[in-house]
Amino acid sequence: MGGSRGWRAKGRRCAALTAFLVASLAASTASAHGPMGMQGLAEGIFLFMGVALLLVSAALGIGSWVTALRPPSSVGGVFGRGFLGVSAVLAFGVAALFILIGVSSSWKGKLPMFGLLAAVVLTTLFLVVEFAIAGALYTRSNRHRQSTLAKLLAGASYTLAGLCACAGFAVLLFGAIVANIDESKPRLTSETRRYIKGCEANNASDCNMLGLRYRSGGSGLPPDSKKAADAFQKACDLGAAIGCRNLAPLYAKGDGVQKDPVRAAQLREREKQLRGSAQ
Repeated sequence: MGGSRGWRAKGRRCAALTAFLVASLAASTASAHGPMGMQGLAEGIFLFMGVALLLVSAALGIGSWVTALRPPSSVGGVFGRGFLGVSAVLAFGVAALFILIGVSSSWKGKLPMFGLLAAVVLTTLFLVVEFAIAGALYTRSNRHRQSTLAKLLAGASYTLAGLCACAGFAVLLFGAIVANIDESKPRLTSETRRYIKGCEANNASDCNMLGLRYRSGGSGLPPDSKKAADAFQKACDLGAAIGCRNLAPLYAKGDGVQKDPVRAAQLREREKQLRGSAQ
């Protein structure tokens, strides 16, 4: 009785300390965020929950490894040990997610991708280890006492270990692909790609439309007066009056080309000639 009372007293003191830490952490985080006090409070709670779950994960992990040092011989004992190990790993994964949410304001509200991927990879790696250990223990249990259930559970454990390993590799591959994506490069729309190919094939209308895209920017292209002038020039040379018309103001202002009012006047005259011949 005395021992149980002692443990209860320690539990109450631990709960009181936990409540104090929650209140202190939430208050400090909320005050640090100023006007965004509620956001700070929420992040503080998530951060504390993450740390608390890490401690729970450590306790469960220690319990599972202690039982691993003294391997249980029965199927039920192995299952209990595996339950502790898998629970420890899942608690670790949730703790990592909560901590990332708690510190997300440092990344302007966005979860750091590398941290999230690292947490997922570590979780899957730990699960691989846990399921592999469980498979080995079930195999040992079957050797100690022949059991069809032990054989099935050993096979299932090794299968789950393999699946978790594949999942971890897939996450790593995904992270490598995402890391190599250059977000600074513009993504061309299908329409813009069509204009580029059409202009390369000497389609006057597509050259003019490409020039308009370069002049204003958008559709995956950054504003570029020099490239706009080149596209309008090609359209004009190919006999598109609208290309000459769009190029003339660029020469008049010196936008993307050297300022040349005479050249601008020539382009307007060329536009009139092309429209006259078209009639």
